[in-house]
Amino acid sequence: MEIGVVLPVYNQRPQYIYECIKSLESQLFRNFQLVIVIDGANTETGKAVKKASKMLTIPYEIIFRNENKGIAYSLNQGFSHLNDCRFLTWVSSDNRHDPKFLQTLYEHLVNAPEETVLVYSLFKLIDQNGKNRVNDEIRRKKLEDFMSRNKADILQQNFIGASFLFKQSAYDKAGGYDSKFEKVEDYEFWIRLLRIGEIKFIAHFLMEYRLNGEHAYTTITQPEDIRIKSIAASHYHHMKQGNTPKVTVMTRFYNQRKNIRQAIESVLNQTLQDFQLIVIDDGSTDNPWEEILQYNDTRIIPVKIENGGKARALNIGLKFALGEYILELDGDDWLEHDTLETIVSGMSKQLDDVDLSLGDRKIYPNTKLK
Repeated sequence: MEIGVVLPVYNQRPQYIYECIKSLESQLFRNFQLVIVIDGANTETGKAVKKASKMLTIPYEIIFRNENKGIAYSLNQGFSHLNDCRFLTWVSSDNRHDPKFLQTLYEHLVNAPEETVLVYSLFKLIDQNGKNRVNDEIRRKKLEDFMSRNKADILQQNFIGASFLFKQSAYDKAGGYDSKFEKVEDYEFWIRLLRIGEIKFIAHFLMEYRLNGEHAYTTITQPEDIRIKSIAASHYHHMKQGNTPKVTVMTRFYNQRKNIRQAIESVLNQTLQDFQLIVIDDGSTDNPWEEILQYNDTRIIPVKIENGGKARALNIGLKFALGEYILELDGDDWLEHDTLETIVSGMSKQLDDVDLSLGDRKIYPNTKLK
């Protein structure tokens, strides 16, 4: 078989399982094999999988496991039964796939340059009832801009999404999925996979991603927990690669969207460029996230959390600080162009028992940097 597909299933609504498997049976590309891994699911879910799989006319296998071991473990187990497939993907039991899902991904990967290890596409958002959440054409431009990034940007933000196909050889070389990063196992895997080869973005909607399903991990897990786990995965790989800048700048925003660009760009324009910038959106209601994500720079670590106050936000940021020195910048302030260079130079001349330096500041009432 050319393509191997793994479908991990934990507790799930039977209707969603039926719709997912039906969408796989409806694929125009037929040279694929399906492995369904029942990951300690309840009896109702197991029965639903058995019933829905009877419609399949493509080769398939069902692996039953009484103990729930998570998605990463299930994926590795499923892929181990697909060693003869050139290409691999996996799907969630509450999503639906366009009939051209596999065909389009396959054609693009086969015709891509040899060094390409992954292709991925746009995806639609549906609610728990299968209805479109937003107008796809209105959403398309922003989504294309976000997803068509350089592969190095994966350390800043996961832009790949839920519709993808990758090479078996690259999966083997990357070492498969890591259970230590459960809930963000895909993101952590992408970081390793993208070191091996190139990627290609396909600007077509090829699947429907369901939000707010009762058993979806995005429903049962707090969004902040998922975001923090993603940052932890990125931090782990920054550390592993020895990415330890001279300075970490932490800036926390709360309803200060109008000041974001000024603060961020004052850091990006420093004479000392050996820095990391942790930008923390502390539960703002003025939607600063769009402004923050416009900066495609792997030195920027965007952190989005629930509002809990400045101290909590900075303590979260400190967990991911890589720099030898740390500077805190308020969201409505900015740095002079040589601030980092000046403070690093000053600290380097101090005795070893000096842990803190202070500098003067200028006060500008209701003005912006010119």
